[in-house]
Amino acid sequence: MAMPTPLPTMSTNAEVSPAEQARLAGRQLAEHPLLAARADHERPGVAEVLTDARPLLSTYGIGFEILRTRPGMVVLRSRPVGRVSPMVACELVKSLLGAVTERVCDVKATIVENACAQRGAPACLYSMV
Repeated sequence: MAMPTPLPTMSTNAEVSPAEQARLAGRQLAEHPLLAARADHERPGVAEVLTDARPLLSTYGIGFEILRTRPGMVVLRSRPVGRVSPMVACELVKSLLGAVTERVCDVKATIVENACAQRGAPACLYSMV
């Protein structure tokens, strides 16, 4: 039986800022087999891969959902649900989004943050084009 792949942890090292730790965890999370393990010939769609990210993000205390998809665009919402601060949730998700599009889906995407929990919004809203 295969051992489950551990999720990246965020250390308590005082020399590294929480924002940088969250960005690193987001980049590492993009390499998790649930997201990155695709057939060699398959180039997955961004929305398909990000659907698989939902349970991984929930382990960090981040609610994540795809609000809308259309060719060339995905609209997403994330919100901290108690275990992490809005800043950590925001940085982790932004880093994950960037890494997934580039490394897993092999596309260049522009990520626009339309609303941000760090700035007082109830959730972060992202448009990926």
